Amino acid sequence: EGQAPPKSRFGPTMDLWQTNVNEFLNGIVNPHTGETIWNCGSSFFRIFMMTLIISNVIAVLVESVPEVDRFVGNDPNNFFDVFESVSIFFFTLEYMLRQGVAVNFTANLFYMPELFRC
Repeated sequence: EGQAPPKSRFGPTMDLWQTNVNEFLNGIVNPHTGETIWNCGSSFFRIFMMTLIISNVIAVLVESVPEVDRFVGNDPNNFFDVFESVSIFFFTLEYMLRQGVAVNFTANLFYMPELFRC
């Protein structure tokens, strides 16, 4: 805490990329107040991912209804298959970005102050 992350062996360009992606995914923590500050892009991305997660849960529930499943059919590229493929793309993208910055920002993997407030 309070220390700069270790330098990347891939050079300063990679360090800058990791810092920018980390700030995009996790926000910027104000060192004086501890408050997380989000920019417009990162706020949109967080809302988008949460909406995508909720939409996937709803899609699984709706797809399990026999009448809906018969109506949509099991043809390749039906709505549920396409929606699942698009969702997997975005989930994989976020996962890869988080893995790319985890090397320098491991504290974000293990510490979530909003979960451990007394």
